[in-house]
Amino acid sequence: GTTFLINNLSLIPDAGDTAMIDGSIIAPALGWAPQPGINIVTIDEDTGAKEFTAWNCDNPAYVDAMTAYIRNLSEDTIVMVSKHGVNASAMNEMAYLAFESMGSESIRSVGLSDTWSLVGFAGASSEEVVEEHRSDGGEASSNNVTYVKDGPHPKSYYSDTRIIIEGEVYHIEHDTEGKLVLNTVEYFESVQGDTE
Repeated sequence: GTTFLINNLSLIPDAGDTAMIDGSIIAPALGWAPQPGINIVTIDEDTGAKEFTAWNCDNPAYVDAMTAYIRNLSEDTIVMVSKHGVNASAMNEMAYLAFESMGSESIRSVGLSDTWSLVGFAGASSEEVVEEHRSDGGEASSNNVTYVKDGPHPKSYYSDTRIIIEGEVYHIEHDTEGKLVLNTVEYFESVQGDTE
């Protein structure tokens, strides 16, 4: 099954979050749970607002709706994706391109019985995400992350937002073009030290 973790606790919808299954709003959001197919949790990098969606990717209409959903995400939206179960037979070229626009290199090779997970952000390159694809029956675990938001997003390039992926702490920053980048704590501290 799929488990999303934030602050080392299971990430489940709060009353104020948004949740959908196959494009239909689930109200209250507390009723949402991961489904066979592809599950996506998005986090607004500035507000911390969360949206939970699940998509039965055996249905071409739902695949198209999921693709449109991904395409409409604001750039730099933090995205956690997990595929489990066999509900992925209707994946198509546009869906593959949508996930590749979030940095996936593995989505085209994910088989029906495989597990796959991705942690990144809208507009990411493959070097900026954590992705795992398993065809051996094991759970792909890059969706086990900690996300920490420490207050309002600063106006500088140096964000106070950080994400912990498999024990490694990354700071989420903005480069000189305003793009979101993940850097290790060591890198972040060395840059900060240079500016003092």
